[in-house]
Amino acid sequence: MNTGHRLSSADFRALRPTRRLQGSLFALSIAPREKGPAWATVVSKKVSKKAVARNLVKRRCRSILATELKKFREPRALIFTAKRGAAEASFSETKKDIETLLERAGLRGTMLDT
Repeated sequence: MNTGHRLSSADFRALRPTRRLQGSLFALSIAPREKGPAWATVVSKKVSKKAVARNLVKRRCRSILATELKKFREPRALIFTAKRGAAEASFSETKKDIETLLERAGLRGTMLDT
């Protein structure tokens, strides 16, 4: 993930989510941002006690977001919070859930077609 698209802990404290959407594997929090787009994935120990499983969920989410949000230009902060079933889900299930959340949020229409 490009470092310009990461949210720091200071960014987390300053953000006030304006909208929250629930998916089967992730919850999406959307907040306005002054700069360009940024996103983060939060995976707690409630999802899995093993760090390997938590990191796998984060890597999958980052991989999907890197391909989905390349053309995303809206100044928004997107925070994907993993739910308990995310560690057992396959890559395709994870991708489908993230795509569904982006569609429901209306963020796919804000991407530029090239």
